[in-house]
Amino acid sequence: MAVVQEQFQETTRFLTWAKEQLAITGAAVMGCLEEKLREAVRQDARRCLEELLNDPAVQVPGDHTRAGESCHAGRVNTVDSLFGPLTLRRNYYSQPDPTGGRTPLDESMGVVEGCTPGLARLMCRAGALEPYEEASQSLGI
Repeated sequence: MAVVQEQFQETTRFLTWAKEQLAITGAAVMGCLEEKLREAVRQDARRCLEELLNDPAVQVPGDHTRAGESCHAGRVNTVDSLFGPLTLRRNYYSQPDPTGGRTPLDESMGVVEGCTPGLARLMCRAGALEPYEEASQSLGI
């Protein structure tokens, strides 16, 4: 139970606050409850995703050194997600020539230009429906 409370600490904190507010003012605080709950859940979801994806027990397809590659273990990268930026520690494999490298975790997740697939789809949809500036504001980017 303690692990669950720790993982969902923002949501738990919000619920405690909301109960106190409802006891004091009743339903008059309803206007801000949804936004505050959404933010708490977003923070907890981001933390859960980070913990899940940084778990060394998670097997990532292709996460092994190929001929001629060097492994740079635990390299930190930030990936934008629907829940906010995720700080990921993953293996980066480089070639001796300057052709770049590969990150199997990013590849297996389907990261697109530093974004998770869910965020990339949302951004594409917003960009197709609204002018860029308005889409950027509505997504909070």
